[in-house]
Amino acid sequence: MTTALAGPDPYKITGARVDERRVEKALHVDLANPKASDEGPGSANLPLKTLGKAVELAMQLNTRRTGVKILVHPGTYRESVALQYHGRETDTPIVIEALEQGTVTVSGSDLWDDWKPGSDTGIHTHAWPYKWGLAPYPPTWEKYVVLQPIVRRREMIFVNGRKLRQVLRPEELAEGCFYVSEERERATIRPWAGVDVGAATVEVAVRERLLAALGKSNVIVRGIIFQHSNRPVNSGAVGFSRCRNVMIEDCEIRWNNWAGFGFSVCKNVTARRLKLNHNGGSGGLGHKSSNVLWEDTEHSYNNWRGHRGEFHGWAVGGCKFMLISGGIFRRTTSIGNQCHGFWFDYENSNILVEEANWSHNLTDGIFIEANRGPITIRKSIMAFNGRGAITSTNSERVTLEDNILYGNGRFQIWAGGKESRRVANPMTGDDLHLTVRDWTLRNNVIVGVNATQDALDFNGWRHFLDTLRASGNLYFNPAKRDVFTVSGLSMNLDAWQNATGQDLDALFADPRLEQPEEMKWTPKADSPIHKRSSWTKRSAPAGGPAALRAIQVQAIKDGWTRAYPLAAGTADDAWFPINLRPAVNNPLSGREGIVGWGLDHFPPGRKQIHGVPFDVLDQEREGGNSVIALRSLKSKLAGAKPTPQEVMLPVGRKLRAVYVLHACGWALKHVKIGAYDLVYEDGRTHATDLVSYGSGSEHLAVSQRLATDSNIQDWWPTQRQFQNENARHISVIDLDAPLSYRRFVYSLQIENPHPDRVVKALRLASRPDVEAALYIIGLTGALK
Repeated sequence: MTTALAGPDPYKITGARVDERRVEKALHVDLANPKASDEGPGSANLPLKTLGKAVELAMQLNTRRTGVKILVHPGTYRESVALQYHGRETDTPIVIEALEQGTVTVSGSDLWDDWKPGSDTGIHTHAWPYKWGLAPYPPTWEKYVVLQPIVRRREMIFVNGRKLRQVLRPEELAEGCFYVSEERERATIRPWAGVDVGAATVEVAVRERLLAALGKSNVIVRGIIFQHSNRPVNSGAVGFSRCRNVMIEDCEIRWNNWAGFGFSVCKNVTARRLKLNHNGGSGGLGHKSSNVLWEDTEHSYNNWRGHRGEFHGWAVGGCKFMLISGGIFRRTTSIGNQCHGFWFDYENSNILVEEANWSHNLTDGIFIEANRGPITIRKSIMAFNGRGAITSTNSERVTLEDNILYGNGRFQIWAGGKESRRVANPMTGDDLHLTVRDWTLRNNVIVGVNATQDALDFNGWRHFLDTLRASGNLYFNPAKRDVFTVSGLSMNLDAWQNATGQDLDALFADPRLEQPEEMKWTPKADSPIHKRSSWTKRSAPAGGPAALRAIQVQAIKDGWTRAYPLAAGTADDAWFPINLRPAVNNPLSGREGIVGWGLDHFPPGRKQIHGVPFDVLDQEREGGNSVIALRSLKSKLAGAKPTPQEVMLPVGRKLRAVYVLHACGWALKHVKIGAYDLVYEDGRTHATDLVSYGSGSEHLAVSQRLATDSNIQDWWPTQRQFQNENARHISVIDLDAPLSYRRFVYSLQIENPHPDRVVKALRLASRPDVEAALYIIGLTGALK
């Protein structure tokens, strides 16, 4: 079927078209046949023994313009298969097909026996001949991400088809785990209780690529299982590069060390009825390709290795696509991935998604990042994802139609990003500057299930509101009515309609769905969805975005001025600025500013925040640096400047309290990220642990406890912010365009339990073993 998407030059999407009638020769492969030999003719009676030999013969026949079908008989083929480019290719087809679907496995593992019992019960050992070490960082990655050692490993061992968990220290060898010592050349396994290792099937992954094709045309792969590739980070088990007319159907690609299936620089690709599950990184990947048809696929429970090292973004998703020109993704399923369920990452255009189910993923159902569009998602389910149904940055011409977005952790839709992001397309030569604009929301059901879940959380640009088209949507949350958040300002449906002039026929009501918790989405007989055509449409309001901007500015100003009670009672001459100059080591703003982005729209000088005067240094006058950056895992990135783990700032005064103005980035977990210590003249100290709020919880009681236990939060607008009696945030915005920029900075009140003691110094320390990075912007003491 051909589908044309809307646009000035619709791209007709067909996927691969391979004429199998051009097949003239059949080659049989049957390793179980006692007559099988790679010296034989490859007939049904005298089959070949290896798939590699069959592919070699097929490529020879291809040069003579003879189409070939390789029929693979049941069995496990422990080999790697490569369709290598040689320059004499023709367009006659090569088909690799299981004789019986699901009975053929191409495996990267070998069977290992002769395991020796160890000194401890349940432990067995085996000689280990490999020294793979840590995989190198992929090109450019080291500048942006930190990969924990477990993410860079490639060892895998399976017992009776079940994966053992790799540990990196022998003392961690619990039941169900394995450990490899390259130094001692030994592998040690400790299977589950009741497993007889002597009688068990133990498989060790030793091969990288299972099937690779380069520069081929008209290739079909059908009905085969691919498993146990030990390719390292950012590479896949099955891949096609610079190919044309590629079709892969009814295959299962599972339990591989990193990605399952991928294609790059290909034209005309069809992937149909694939199961890309339980892979250590992404399930599926596509890059720099056109005319892609992706139907009835599943990519679930992926990124188990990445998750072990807290690597959930940057390059992993249930499926991730980049620079795709023309694609249909129909009836796709992404469930339980330890990352995004789906990801359109960077300059995808003319994309249609229909009838997807992206649910129960760790972060988002889908991330739509830096795309020119159009991207249309319709008739899809995105439910119970850890963060949101849809997160999008700097993407244009996005249409969401007839979808159900339900019960996602913090929001159902979040849209934002930079004011403008440069996107270069190497295939077309286009140089684009993308914002967030031309979105359409039509006839969706958008539901939060508790007070922590918003319907739409929008941090950004005037272009979004000015170009938004929304109608026929049903919104609901049984715990609150203020389900819309625009640059931090919460509002109900009526206020949303006033602010945007859109959704004038929308409804806030229970959608009355059958059993959402059981993933049953049929509207009940009394559901208001059945009466959408009769919903009341209100008249267009006055004010619109201009009025919203004024409300937003006032709300933010109010947030700056709400004083701590102790600070409110402090006389003007009782404030003591603590000098940061001896330790500043990082700019506040600009490309080298805090968190690698810089805090803009926050000029230097004295600022009254929460009743406290803070002096923000001028980086131009201070030689380029005006804040203190403390060490974290992120500061280990290649090219990052050295940062200290702690600094000591002299004080020498008696203080009632110390106030800190600070920010942090990459604080996605609720953990201790540092400590600020009052160091007294007598050598004693008073410590205040810094605990980040993190990603929050879908449970209101847990969220409330996190807000009580925390005293700082990530500065990024997608993160849920909080306040308590000793920690408060301010919003930093562009006053000329208040909806176009938003970051969060926190103040912290540290009451001194010993105000009669002289505070000799203030020690500021971070935890270098966590990703969260701390930046101290200002310090002020309240004199006794």
